[in-house]
Amino acid sequence: MQSGSSLLVVGDQGSGKTFLAEQVYKALLIAGFSVAYVEPCTTKQLLLKICSSFNIPTQNLEGKKLTVEQLKQEIEIALKEGTRIMIFDDAQCIETKIRFWLKKIVQLCPTSPILLFATSPRRGDLFISVPRIYLEPLPDKIIRQIMRSTAQDRSINLENVDLASLQQRVAGNPMLAVRAVQEEYIGLDFEEGDHQKYGDGSFLIFVGVVTFIAVRFFAIGLNNRLLYALSGLLAVLFWGLYRSLRLLPGEGAKIQ
Repeated sequence: MQSGSSLLVVGDQGSGKTFLAEQVYKALLIAGFSVAYVEPCTTKQLLLKICSSFNIPTQNLEGKKLTVEQLKQEIEIALKEGTRIMIFDDAQCIETKIRFWLKKIVQLCPTSPILLFATSPRRGDLFISVPRIYLEPLPDKIIRQIMRSTAQDRSINLENVDLASLQQRVAGNPMLAVRAVQEEYIGLDFEEGDHQKYGDGSFLIFVGVVTFIAVRFFAIGLNNRLLYALSGLLAVLFWGLYRSLRLLPGEGAKIQ
């Protein structure tokens, strides 16, 4: 950020990106930078927050409040005049028109970088125009420390074997680590599926289809009707499963 480059930080829900955004904001303020920290809100509130952070007037000389377009123009002028940094948490919630406006800001105001924190951002408009990094899962040691601290706060006695069992549920996600201990405390059954660290098995299904097709041709050569019919049936079943998986929502369209 200090080098003047905008950046997109991508992380799962509960991965700690909001905490990171707040720490970066505080560090930049301490370093003497002019910074605006914006959380999800309406377009007008977003622009007013930026104006407030950069001491940009929101009224004209007659005392009338500036319109949305006028606020945008004033912000653009301020960003071009000197180095100012904008930080947006949960940037995937920003309205489309504002994202396109911010994309223009990135191009017109290279000395005023933008730092975006988002979960499953779409690959388009603003998000495709800035470099991105991904928050990695926390190491097992830190996850265990979080679980131990949460357990101690609730006077729960967890053995190492219990921590190891709970740790497998959370895939390095600190928020899920806290929730797993809470669920253990109140005796709830664990439900999988909150974290997004899964492998893609569609390729294996495709390989299976190709294998059965090869066996089908082999059966023709041997004149084995039973093997021919069986391989054809299994190939159809695998292909149907493969196409069904392909029709499932992509990463950006998952139900949150």
